[in-house]
Amino acid sequence: MSIEATGINAAKTGFSAATRKVEEAASSSAASGLEKDTLDISKNATAQKPAKGVWGRIKNAFTQIWNWLKRLFSSKKTPKPAEESKPQVINSTPDSPVQEAVEHKAKLASSVKKPATPVKKKVKQSETASDTKSSDHESSKPREASKPKPWWNEGLYMPFSLEAKRLKLEEVEAFLKDHPKFFEEKDSRHGISNMHYAARDNSDPRVFEALLSKAPPKTIDVTTTDGSTLLHFAVQNKNPKIASILLLKKPDLIKQTGFLGTSAIETAAGNAPNAKVIEYLLRVPGSTDVLKGVGNVWRSVDNGPSGALHRALENSKLSDEDCIKMIRLLAKADPRMLNAENSAELTPFEFAKKNLSPGKRDKVVKALQALEQETGHPIAKTPWWKKSSTYIPKDITSQFSSYADKLKHDELEAFLTDYPGFYRQKGGYGIPNLHYLAQKNRDPKILEDILTKDPGCIDIISKNGENLLHMAAQNPNPEMTKFILSKKPELIRELTKQGRSVFHYAAKSGNPEALKCLLEHDSASEMLTGLIDSVRNPRPELDEAFEAEAFAPGNTPLHEVIEKSSSVTPEKLTEMIHLLLQKDPSMLDVKDVSGKTALQLAEKISDEKKKQALIKALQSYPTPAPSPKP
Repeated sequence: MSIEATGINAAKTGFSAATRKVEEAASSSAASGLEKDTLDISKNATAQKPAKGVWGRIKNAFTQIWNWLKRLFSSKKTPKPAEESKPQVINSTPDSPVQEAVEHKAKLASSVKKPATPVKKKVKQSETASDTKSSDHESSKPREASKPKPWWNEGLYMPFSLEAKRLKLEEVEAFLKDHPKFFEEKDSRHGISNMHYAARDNSDPRVFEALLSKAPPKTIDVTTTDGSTLLHFAVQNKNPKIASILLLKKPDLIKQTGFLGTSAIETAAGNAPNAKVIEYLLRVPGSTDVLKGVGNVWRSVDNGPSGALHRALENSKLSDEDCIKMIRLLAKADPRMLNAENSAELTPFEFAKKNLSPGKRDKVVKALQALEQETGHPIAKTPWWKKSSTYIPKDITSQFSSYADKLKHDELEAFLTDYPGFYRQKGGYGIPNLHYLAQKNRDPKILEDILTKDPGCIDIISKNGENLLHMAAQNPNPEMTKFILSKKPELIRELTKQGRSVFHYAAKSGNPEALKCLLEHDSASEMLTGLIDSVRNPRPELDEAFEAEAFAPGNTPLHEVIEKSSSVTPEKLTEMIHLLLQKDPSMLDVKDVSGKTALQLAEKISDEKKKQALIKALQSYPTPAPSPKP
């Protein structure tokens, strides 16, 4: 090994040992002011210094170590505060990178600004004491209670219909001040004003009177969309004084009508929670004229009760006692109400028996019966023939044909009392009223009672020769046909002046039930055979009658079924076809006066569905062989 290499190794070993000692000394010194990173920088800088020969590098290293040691021991003798210490500039050679690194770090440290510490305000002890005393004094004083906000400022004012009952007398002025358009506002759908709600829902008459005094003069005349006045709403209030305030200011309100001509008295009867309002209204001058003059006892509303008495019976707000009290007040004011009918043709007595609960029903029925005795007015229904809308004059003529179906069995005695012997009187086309009963009224008991009283009337015939069975064959109720057949079976053989039988009339009316009843009679087969023969060999004496009538005498009952098909359902038509052809299939090839069979007539029907149904029914039977010519 050369001397040069040996020197380099010794220098490296000495440099490493010196570096370790410097690091230990720096870490043990609190006031050295030299940070570890500074040493790292210097060490790295030394390691990175380019060499200028071996001895130059050794000299440079020992120079740096010497400078560090000198600075270290000098700083231990005169320590400086940490905050005032500045990075030391190490005396090194001009080419030393350590100095450059230290200067660079010093620039970076100076460029960073320290955050400003908040300056605490010094408070004098005297000021703190005075503040404490004043706060104690304030806490010792009683706090004043804050005034609550009005309820209408809580967002609950509209709609007023929900809040009208909350308004108090002492709040009226403040309320109107906060709501200057109170009297102008209306419900957009029904046109109900705020005053309507106040009249109905606020039970304090002072509040309503105060509102009315502040309102414009025309407010008392305000109405809803259907014409209901303030009085119509006030009578629904449990306090009758609300209505009295209005009537004292304008008495004519009692005569004004609202929805469908309903008076305030009717509205009170149907909606008032007690009888006090009705009791007050009936004392108002002109109230009785309203009941009798408007005709409200006859009016019906939406198929419900008509008139005040029916409304009182249906009022669910009334107790049983108030309901009976209201009935008595109304019936005494106008006894006509006792037997007035609603749209269902029920009197109050019948309405109560049908619709009220058992407990209430018994009380009301007794009250109505007692009122009948007190007033002398019947609670029974007024006979329909005495009403102005259906009045029948004493000399019943053609009018009875329109009302024959209205007569009921329990009314027959009264009707016969008013119209004795009416059943023998004849109307249009010379048809007796008894025939109209057989044709249109579905209760055979009526005919039974009449025939019991007057047995001879069963033989009455019309101008065209129709007997009672001809007319009964057209009645939808087959019991009427059965009853007359049982009374006089021979009627089935009689023909009209045009040669028409009872089978023709049953077929013409599209009545398979009556036709079946007639075909089951013992004489049916014989009658059909004679009818078929008369069609095949028409009688000349009938030609004149045929020209005058709409019904051809040369038709069989089967032809009659096809010709009247426009007003009868396909099901009934096919049923009658089967009934006739099962009884006598020979009718299938019989031609009428126009030379057409029943099948040929069916093919000309315009209704395709009905035509196919009839053709199918007719073709289901084999065409009989032609009868041999004599």
